[in-house]
Amino acid sequence: MASILGMGCIAYDMLAVIEDLPSWERLEYIKSYEVQQGGMAATAAVAASVLGADVEFIGSVGDDAEGEFHVRNFGRYGVSCDRLRVVKGEKSPFTFVLVEKGSGKRIFFHYKGVQDRDELDIEDSDFRGARFLLLDGFYFGTALRAARKARAEGVITITDTSMRNRDPRLPEYLDQVDYPVLSEVFATGYSGIADPLEAGKRLLKPGNRALIVTRGAEGLHIITGEGCEFVEAFPVAAVDTTGAGDVFHGAFAFGLWKGYDPARAAVFASAVSALKCTRMGGQSGIPSFAETKDFIIKNRPECGDWL
Repeated sequence: MASILGMGCIAYDMLAVIEDLPSWERLEYIKSYEVQQGGMAATAAVAASVLGADVEFIGSVGDDAEGEFHVRNFGRYGVSCDRLRVVKGEKSPFTFVLVEKGSGKRIFFHYKGVQDRDELDIEDSDFRGARFLLLDGFYFGTALRAARKARAEGVITITDTSMRNRDPRLPEYLDQVDYPVLSEVFATGYSGIADPLEAGKRLLKPGNRALIVTRGAEGLHIITGEGCEFVEAFPVAAVDTTGAGDVFHGAFAFGLWKGYDPARAAVFASAVSALKCTRMGGQSGIPSFAETKDFIIKNRPECGDWL
C-alpha cells in the first residue's frame, strides 16, 4: 500500500494555446498544443510521485483508448493504479483547455463521462499502510465515506473541490477533511463573501486542522482556530497555469509526508506550483524535489534550514 492515495478526478486533456478568443463562426489559429493526463486528484497524485513519494491512484475510466492512455501515464510517473476501475461501454472524461498566450489564463470545456456519478463503486477501499489521502470531491458519496473512514483510521486527508460543487453534503464533507485546500474562486463563490480571507474563516470547520485558501499569484491564507497566516507566492513568468492548483495539492501532501509543518508544506507547494506555471501542461511541467529545493533557497534563503 502506498503512503499517499489519490482518489477522484482523472481526465484526458488537450491544451491549445491561442492569442485571441474568437466569436462564433470565426477562425483562430492554435499556436501550440499538448495532449496529456489531467484531473484534479490524478495530477496531484502524479505531482507527489514526481517529487519522491510512493503514491497510488484510485478512480475509474472508460474502456477506450483514453483509459488505456491513463494506465500508461501512471506507469510512466511511477503511480500505482491497480485499483483504477475500467467501466465497460462508457467513455473516459475529456477536457479541452484554451490557454491565452502571454498570460497563461485558461478556459475549460469538460466532459464528465464515467465520472458523472455519485459513487465510484470500488470493491477494495482498504487504506491500511496509507498515511495521506488526496480527495477532490468527485464521486461525492464515495469521497464522503472515504473521508470518514480515513479520519477513523488516522489517515490525514487533503481536499480540493470543483469551483461548481454545491452538493448539499459539502459542509459535512469539509468538516471530515483535515486540510481543505480551496481556491479563492470556490471559497468566495460558495461562501458568498467577497474577501478570500473572510470567506476562508467562514468555511473553517471544527474538524479541520487548517483550511487554506489559494489565491494564485497573490499567495495563500492558512486559517486555523488560533489565527491566520499569509504565505506570499513565488513570482514567475507564467506560461500556462493549467493544473497549478492540482500540483499544489500533491506537493502539499508530499510536504506533509516529508515531515514539514503545514506552513512549510504550503511554502514548498507554492514553489512547486510556481515552477510548473513556467512550462506548458499540468503534469509535464512538474519540477523535481531537487529543482524545487534550489528554487526556494535562491528566492527565500531563510528556508534552507528546513528543506
